[in-house]
Amino acid sequence: MGGQGHRRDQGLVKGKALDNRTGCAVLLELLKGDYPVDLVAVFTVARGNRPAWRRESPLTPPTLTWPFILECTAADDLPSPDEDAPEGFPRLGDGPAITIMDRSFIADRRLVDLLVATAEARVFPPIQAARHWRHGCGGGTPGSRRGAFVAVSVPARYIHSPAAILDLADFWNTVKLMQATLKRLPEQEW
Repeated sequence: MGGQGHRRDQGLVKGKALDNRTGCAVLLELLKGDYPVDLVAVFTVARGNRPAWRRESPLTPPTLTWPFILECTAADDLPSPDEDAPEGFPRLGDGPAITIMDRSFIADRRLVDLLVATAEARVFPPIQAARHWRHGCGGGTPGSRRGAFVAVSVPARYIHSPAAILDLADFWNTVKLMQATLKRLPEQEW
């Protein structure tokens, strides 16, 4: 990831609008690869009430069989005064996060299972399950009409600020996880 970010010794990157740029950067890295499935890439930074994908798009199922939303999600890895508080948000350095649900969608369980199995088979860092309420980009995805998609995210601290922070190891592990998952898609019996 290049641009306006500043690299630190710990492998952290600080920059403006990383929440929008990170998913696009992951997708750019994926486009460099060769996969046994057709890969259709759509770059968007729309959110909230404006769906990430316009419903009139010509790329609708069955053209898109298994959409993956690639994005950045909020990290909450600062110390908590309550030691017993549940961890509801991903943490920097703990690997990619799979958003299982948000206000606009519930991820397809088969794709979640495939991502987890791929991570375990490839000995990636643990995958974090993000079950939090946020405005994501998934609700307007064509696959959402039939529920067949999942969001894979890179955690970032201070996500909507001018100085968001993400861990480069999380970024590259997200790329590697998606590369390995795309290669395993044809093996699946859906």
